Amino acid sequence: MSWYGQRGLALLLALLTIAIPISNYGPRIIRWHFRNRLVGFYRHLRAIEDQLHGVPDRDVLNGLAVDLEELDRTTRTLSLPIRHSDLLFSLKVPINLVRTRLAALRSALPS
Repeated sequence: MSWYGQRGLALLLALLTIAIPISNYGPRIIRWHFRNRLVGFYRHLRAIEDQLHGVPDRDVLNGLAVDLEELDRTTRTLSLPIRHSDLLFSLKVPINLVRTRLAALRSALPS
């Protein structure tokens, strides 16, 4: 093997040594990126839920319902790859729980 062949083989081996771990961490980094995008929605949902802990009147509950529907509409328009759609569905479950709790509080208030 010539000197150029040996250097080329050494370079190829070095590139493979770098590329294999990167290809292993790449999907993890992408998943982290999508999870990080959803953190703001969870914060907004938590703020809505925290306002439900007090004794809100009907106007506050109506405003929270509008905020919750806006949050739900925004999450429906998010574009995530199918592979990571479980992250989106895991956000929709707490949204529906808060929606149910909000509806129960609204129906419990006198008209």
